[in-house]
Amino acid sequence: MIKNLSLKTKFITSNILVGFFPFVLIAVISFLFLSWVSENERNVSIYYNVQNVADALDNTITNCNELSKFIVGNEYVRAFLIPQHEINSTLYHETYKSAKQALGGLPFGTTSIKGVGIFSPDRQRYIISGSLTQLSLTDEELQRAFELKGGWFWSVSNNQMAICRLLRDKINVTSSLGIIKIVIDQDYIGRFFISENEWINPSFVILNATDQSILYGNTENEYVRKFLEAKNSMDSLIENDRITSFYEKEKPGVYITPWLLSDQKTILVGITPAVGYQYSLILKRLMIGAIIIAIMLAIVQLMLFRRLILKPLNKLGTLMKSIESENFSAHFKVRGNDEISVLGNQFNMMSDKLRFLYNEVYYSKLQMKNAEIKALQAEINPHFLFNTLNTIYWTIKTNESEAAGKMVRDLAAIFRLSLYHSSNGLVPLEVELEHIFYYLRLQKARMSERLIYSIEVEIAPELRKRLQVMKLILQPLVENAIVHHEAVNTPIEIQVTIYEAEKNLYYMVHDNGTNADFDKINRILHDSSFVSRGSHGLALHNTNERIKLKFGEDYGITCTSPVDGGTAFVVKMPLQYSDKGRDNDYV
Repeated sequence: MIKNLSLKTKFITSNILVGFFPFVLIAVISFLFLSWVSENERNVSIYYNVQNVADALDNTITNCNELSKFIVGNEYVRAFLIPQHEINSTLYHETYKSAKQALGGLPFGTTSIKGVGIFSPDRQRYIISGSLTQLSLTDEELQRAFELKGGWFWSVSNNQMAICRLLRDKINVTSSLGIIKIVIDQDYIGRFFISENEWINPSFVILNATDQSILYGNTENEYVRKFLEAKNSMDSLIENDRITSFYEKEKPGVYITPWLLSDQKTILVGITPAVGYQYSLILKRLMIGAIIIAIMLAIVQLMLFRRLILKPLNKLGTLMKSIESENFSAHFKVRGNDEISVLGNQFNMMSDKLRFLYNEVYYSKLQMKNAEIKALQAEINPHFLFNTLNTIYWTIKTNESEAAGKMVRDLAAIFRLSLYHSSNGLVPLEVELEHIFYYLRLQKARMSERLIYSIEVEIAPELRKRLQVMKLILQPLVENAIVHHEAVNTPIEIQVTIYEAEKNLYYMVHDNGTNADFDKINRILHDSSFVSRGSHGLALHNTNERIKLKFGEDYGITCTSPVDGGTAFVVKMPLQYSDKGRDNDYV
């Protein structure tokens, strides 16, 4: 099957199988592998980024615990919170001042703690330290502190994020001294939320693990908003600790990573936009770009192949077809010295050699063929002349001078028509019809009632002058019928029919002869060795050879036996018309 393909198709197929398909396969495998690597790298980056922030928050919680332990064990703070003195009394102010100084020595400003507020259970006594200028304890915070009985909880009020707990008296653990509220420095923590990876631009939310309320986070942020949508629609989203989930209701999607902090009461959620990870998109674009470039290069290669190889080869093929049409002047324009140029030089040499052989051999054969045709015509004329002169002789011998004169005039007309000359060796059908008419009239004069003939022409009169035929074709056929009947001394009936069919011209000479040997006749027509010189069969053979030499092997004479009896010779010649018609050119 491949052998039947064109060179262009083979070239394209080989390029696709050997070049394009492997390239696309490698590109796809590389894309899948790099996408997998990118996916893992993305997950690892998200994981470690959230882990770093979680570690910072865990440190903050640890600092808060350490700070609360210090405050609980401080005697000045305990003395201030125990209601021993009236508010605004001198002793109250002294204990307040001592507690304030104790809290002032805490490392505020260097840690994630912005300030501390200590409140008595009735919130009448309170101390605020650190960088805070104002701090209050809400009713909800007070209630929650007593409900948890010393347990930590997160609280957000007045845009302040804080850790609160109930303070127990270390001397009497059943007694509550007050509530401590440690305010977290959000700006300090926010610095941990900024990723050093330029491909990652995460947002963070801190949730209360108990009710999943937001402790920290910008709810106006686009990605935080998408997280809130996902949290409401995906119940198990926060339960999958440290497992990244992808949520995409509308592009761009977000990667959500929850992280339960060490206090087991706080959840850090990292929200990373999918647009932050461009590796897969870049790889896809690179792969598509590479495939497009490969296709463009393949097209350029195909165009170069067509121009440099196929076009010259097609030109050579066209020139070879012109050689088949005997156009030996065809030459290939050689450019360069590549293999096609060498092939072109060989073609030019072949063309020159064929032109030489054509001129030397073909024209020589053509001249020989024309000489044979003229020789065959010369052989026919003596037979006709002998028979005609013999007829005239016996007519004169019987003192039929008027009939003899008429026969001489008919003979002169026959000779005049036989001298008709044309450049292509053909004569108008009208000339051939006149010739056979005078010939049959001569034979009728000689044989009288024994000869009955008719001529039927199915060609329009206006076309007979333009239709070109070979001359002296009908006479040998009619003469053959007459000669073979004379031996048996029986009436002779000859019907000459001229018609056209399938773009060919046909003569049919039908006589009433019987006992014809068709095998012998066909051998006479086609085998020159079977014909003896001087016999009537020679005229038939020569006439058939003349037609074949002129028009080719598809034309000539055949002998058949019609249904109504007798013998019929059918001549086949091509229809050829001349624009000039009969020009009366005699030599």
